[in-house]
Amino acid sequence: MSAGAAAFLAAARNAVLSALRQHDLVTATVALERLSALRDSADGAATARARAQAELGDLWSLLRDYARARMHYDRAIALSPSESRYWFNRAAVLRFLGDLSAAEHDYDEVLRLTPEDAHAYLNRSELRVQSADRNHVPQLERALAAAHGWQSEVPLRYALAKEYDDLGEHALAWQHLSAGAALRRRHLQYNARVDLDTADWISAAYPASLSFSGGCQSEEPIFIIGMPRTGSTLVDRILSSHSQVYSAGELPDFSAAVVAAVQRLLGRDAPRQELIAASAGLDFTALGEEYLRRTRPRTGNTPRFTDKLPINYLYAGMIVRALPNARIIHVTRDPVATCYGIFKVLFEKSTRPNQLFSYLRYYYQASRDFRLLSMLPDGVVGHSASKVYDFFQNMSSIIGEIRDAETMEHAIVFAETGHLCMSTLHSNSASQTLDRIINFFPEERRKQLLMDLSSNLKSIISQRLVRKEDGSGRIAAIEILLNTPIVADKLLKGEFHDLKEIMGKSRELGMRTFDYSLFELYDNGVIDYDEAIRNADSANELRLNIKLNSKRSPPSNTGIYHQLS
Repeated sequence: MSAGAAAFLAAARNAVLSALRQHDLVTATVALERLSALRDSADGAATARARAQAELGDLWSLLRDYARARMHYDRAIALSPSESRYWFNRAAVLRFLGDLSAAEHDYDEVLRLTPEDAHAYLNRSELRVQSADRNHVPQLERALAAAHGWQSEVPLRYALAKEYDDLGEHALAWQHLSAGAALRRRHLQYNARVDLDTADWISAAYPASLSFSGGCQSEEPIFIIGMPRTGSTLVDRILSSHSQVYSAGELPDFSAAVVAAVQRLLGRDAPRQELIAASAGLDFTALGEEYLRRTRPRTGNTPRFTDKLPINYLYAGMIVRALPNARIIHVTRDPVATCYGIFKVLFEKSTRPNQLFSYLRYYYQASRDFRLLSMLPDGVVGHSASKVYDFFQNMSSIIGEIRDAETMEHAIVFAETGHLCMSTLHSNSASQTLDRIINFFPEERRKQLLMDLSSNLKSIISQRLVRKEDGSGRIAAIEILLNTPIVADKLLKGEFHDLKEIMGKSRELGMRTFDYSLFELYDNGVIDYDEAIRNADSANELRLNIKLNSKRSPPSNTGIYHQLS
């Protein structure tokens, strides 16, 4: 590579990194497009080109364009297949894309290349529910026995806790979980007083009695705030199941916009207390507009979007000034459930159970002290996740068409929370509909998916438009499957081939097969014989039913579908 080309690459790379440091995704995206083009045209040794492609994958991942990130990781692995980091990063991207089977394959490859990679063990364990005949417990136990250092032991114990819990070995799961958490905590320092002081400074800067006006008038953002593991993701999925709401994930953009604006205002770095006090003097209209700009290009394509970064609760007073028409949902949960939910996950910063309760106490004290709820307008939903679900209890959801796993996942989540969800899907029958749903997801999701369908499916109504005998148009022949106990059992077992027979024997319950619907249409003189036989699932069975039970006799000349005897 020439010196000039190298200089161009270095400048393009620095432009991307500079924009990312400022959380300016719009500028970062443009700069990364340019860097990608330069990298793709660069020459050099295979290992150097592999590193360049992997870096592009890393950068596109930071911008959450996981499809493009995967493309670059694919190229890096093709150029240098023995580099485990490329496999590890592609596995993470595949996880975001929902291709869990491929992600597990990549983690297997990571562990073949670097058997000591403890985080690969943990990430792999979290991909699916482990079963008695398909788990990694023996391999994890061997890895734990050979582990050197707490950095390896902690994720291995969390992985074992996850897999033992899946297998119903709860005592062993707790043993590894508590040991792993205690070991992690010994290497952390956390002082809740710092966070409580921060809340005091915010309360002083944004008193509830302070009046305000102006702000950016956009109604796009919906902020979901609260402790981790309180149900914010489920609330986000419920909201984003609506066609007018886009789930933007956990955006760092509001806090980044605040910090940048305060630093410009002061002209220098300052201690946290001074930064918070100075923030009350910001131009909040400009702040709201800058936040929206930073969320682009991911947002702006739907009337609303969700931002579920939990720590945004610290910025609630600023949010209502900068974006007075935004909605804020504060999600809470039972303290014990919240603490245990956090305890089971190896966050970057973990703690012990008794300190989790202390942290939770400080969190709610801080929320109360700066009046997180009382200082906000009526647009705030400051309730537990269960009350948010209640808000939707009398609502139903209509999803125009299910074409992919993500949309199907939204429908299942909405149904799981007790709401009626209706949608369409291109298929010819109930059994084909179920096959399509199953095929949206990887094999390891099959067992859980069958359980979800067995528990939550209400009915499948299929239709075929058939020609009327009088030539006046078409009419629907309808198949109806209802989820009775016997149907639920067949769904749980994946025995879809038995459903047609069950529908045929359950007309008194409201079910019907296509063939029976065609029989009725023919028997009532709506369609002719040829049309009925042409659209039948089982032409011979329909012929026999017409011959034995119809008040209309089949014509002597039945065209190309005539029966030879």
